Amino acid sequence: MIFFSTDSAHSSKVSRSTSSLSYFILVLWVTGIATSCATSPTQPSGVAIEAEKIRQELAALTALYEERNNQFFSHLHPLLEGSAFFKESVQHDFETFSEIKMNIKITRLEIRKEDVWTSVYWEGTWKVISDASPLLQSGQALFIFSAESPPRLMETRGESPFGVFQKAGTPAADVPISTRE
Repeated sequence: MIFFSTDSAHSSKVSRSTSSLSYFILVLWVTGIATSCATSPTQPSGVAIEAEKIRQELAALTALYEERNNQFFSHLHPLLEGSAFFKESVQHDFETFSEIKMNIKITRLEIRKEDVWTSVYWEGTWKVISDASPLLQSGQALFIFSAESPPRLMETRGESPFGVFQKAGTPAADVPISTRE
């Protein structure tokens, strides 16, 4: 004869353990679905990273130019660093003006394979002596930066704020500073 236990305490334990196991599996399943659907913190895109590098480099160039600091030239790509006209124009500004204040805004950025074309709008004031009336200038320029890290200014086109006044005292905007063919 075979006897089956109909002990209610034993069947209650079995049903509780089965329901606990089912509940545990359900919780794991819901957690798995929730974590697979959850968004992870997004990483900036390559374009955003490149744009931030250009923004930082332009801010550094602007700060060094305003301080009339010769370290400005170390931020130039060898193509532009070798331009005697550009260096002389910037050096003339450093020697002529006691105070330079500029605001440069990036209006467009085009990332290419070997360089980054950056359109800017700028405005600035240049003072010969602190109590004199400032000279006001504004304009638009195209800065071409190298795609290397850190980016370096390779070329300027249009009305560059750097070296804006020639030795004759006229804006240098009509003379393109281009070192490439």
